[in-house]
Amino acid sequence: MGSISLAAEKHPDIVDPPDGILWSANNRQCFDNKYLYIGDGGADIGVRSWEIKRCLKQADKISADVMRAIQLDDRAPLIQKWKKVLLPLLNEQIIGHELRKEAAGFITEWQDSACIDSVGYLLLSAWCDMIYSGIFSKVDKILTAQWPQASYMKANTRWDETVITLIKAEKWIPSPYNCWADFLVNQLDTVLTSRTSEGKKLTDATWGHSNKAEIVHPFVHVFSFLRPWFAAPSDPLSGDHNVPHVNRPGFGASSRLVVAPAKEDQGTLTMPDGQSGNPISPWFLAGHHHWVKEEPLPLQPGKTAHTLVLEPGKS
Repeated sequence: MGSISLAAEKHPDIVDPPDGILWSANNRQCFDNKYLYIGDGGADIGVRSWEIKRCLKQADKISADVMRAIQLDDRAPLIQKWKKVLLPLLNEQIIGHELRKEAAGFITEWQDSACIDSVGYLLLSAWCDMIYSGIFSKVDKILTAQWPQASYMKANTRWDETVITLIKAEKWIPSPYNCWADFLVNQLDTVLTSRTSEGKKLTDATWGHSNKAEIVHPFVHVFSFLRPWFAAPSDPLSGDHNVPHVNRPGFGASSRLVVAPAKEDQGTLTMPDGQSGNPISPWFLAGHHHWVKEEPLPLQPGKTAHTLVLEPGKS
């Protein structure tokens, strides 16, 4: 299938928008006819983008410190919305159920962010995953039989909004339940059973316990026994999908770069791993702990400590 050239004047662009800011979080940028020229490249939903825009507009002055704060912003507006829907239903069904009551307490106290020590966020996130599975697992099974990568979530990334609308309208109640509340609380019970099995305590079910770094050298995928020497520590991570600080075990905005023209001395760059891909090198994981602890490092180089010289081979 051949490509068709597009005249320069038809290239989609956004120049000097009214609010004076440009931002992106892999979201759809154009909502007019320009989008027809771009096509659907699998744009992310706008939750993360909206939060980034909100932070930029609220800032009195955009500075390096403001940008770094946005990079590490763990606030989770999508899960906040689910909390408003689910918590009232849970509170109606906690009498005689101590585990539900304990869970309701953690969810009530949750501070709206995906931080590593939050039990409430873990419960809400896992609850939402279980809700999706309870509704769409059969559909996904049919779809994956046709194409292994297919799922309803990929076809409708806004499935949350669809389901929340049905919950509020008491429509399309999943079988065999008589109401949405019964289905939803049952899904939470499944989560709670899993998190407290084998003597585990709900207080230990923190987000950081679930969201641990999975950063390994490519060789580990072939020779798993090399993991102790070829992998970064499985540190707990704050952040998640659909928050500015997108951060999952094997996925995320790993490079944290902040720099402004003529202010390079204020720029910072923090990356996972180190400057060498050789596990026996002293620089294999050098600086990795700064990334884990969310500590910025200067972008500009300091004093020369070592020099690497590349010389062509002699024939």
